[in-house]
Amino acid sequence: MQIIDKVKNLSPSLKLAVIISVIALLWIMSGVLFSSGDDPSLQNKHHEKHVFYARTAKQSAKEYVSKIRVTGRTEPNRMAQISAEVDGRVVLTPSQEGSWVERDDILVVLDENDRKASLNEAKEALKQAEIEYEAARRLTSKQFNSEISLAKTRAALEKARAAVERAKIDLDNLVIKAPYKGILEERFVDVGDYLKVGDPVISLVDLNPIKVVGYLTENQVKNVSKGARATITLVDDRKFNGRVTFVSSAADDASRTFKVEIEAENKDQEIVAGLTASILIQGEIHKAYFVSPSILTLADDGQVGVKLVGQGDIVEFYPIKILSDQTDGMWIEGLPNSVEFITVGQEFVANGSKINRYKDKEESEQEGGE
Repeated sequence: MQIIDKVKNLSPSLKLAVIISVIALLWIMSGVLFSSGDDPSLQNKHHEKHVFYARTAKQSAKEYVSKIRVTGRTEPNRMAQISAEVDGRVVLTPSQEGSWVERDDILVVLDENDRKASLNEAKEALKQAEIEYEAARRLTSKQFNSEISLAKTRAALEKARAAVERAKIDLDNLVIKAPYKGILEERFVDVGDYLKVGDPVISLVDLNPIKVVGYLTENQVKNVSKGARATITLVDDRKFNGRVTFVSSAADDASRTFKVEIEAENKDQEIVAGLTASILIQGEIHKAYFVSPSILTLADDGQVGVKLVGQGDIVEFYPIKILSDQTDGMWIEGLPNSVEFITVGQEFVANGSKINRYKDKEESEQEGGE
């Protein structure tokens, strides 16, 4: 009664506040005391108001070939600077700069001077050495000559043979020939010039196959192997295909990059050396999925992944690795060969909970839950 008297003595505003508080308390207590647990239909209806729905899509893994893009430049397959191997004056230059030459084509000819006479002299000296050796051998077999004398004539014979070979080589070296087929890039001499041993004569370039050289980063080199296919695009939009023939096993000290070489057929010599090229190398083959970035979600620890529908319609979180990010989607890996993605509402379903899919009658409901 004292409490009622005190309430009567309160101001009208305070009386209203007390009445509202009492009504709220009675409503809460009625929910506890008269639980809907005795009525399953009421319990289900109450629970459905807290269920979140999601859309799903089934997908199977596809082969994805990673691609590594680097910038490089075209280089000749071979480039040699041929030098004179004997002294002599230039008397003939039949091949012109920029011309195509075959193997053993004559490039430059030097004056013979007395080299033929020197060869003939060496041959005569060889004949004499052979006669002297044969005579010494017969005398030694009959014990009319010592072994020392025979050894001296044998040495003289070998010396005479070597002199003939040198004379032949010197005579052959008067005619400078192409060691391989290619383009005579530059000729450093002309008729009348006198050459000494070691003087440069011509520069010969072989452009088939053409070589394209680029440099890989530390992250790229692990995905490139010898024999991998590559597509090369030149600055004038010409494209051609090749294969990786070399991948450096040691990084450049200054740039910390790894040299890679690609070779491509260039029979008509249309692709010259020194052109800037964009190289697209095919890397490893991955089992991957092409998805929209919108289905990605974050785990509690900040790990990026996707939510899938697992066995028993249970939500499962899988961390993923992004292989390629494109304007219309991305390639990801790290998932089973066949999955069911949660594509809408993944932020509202908890990992480990049972999935509730949208039904036809619920298509118009708000995505993510009621």
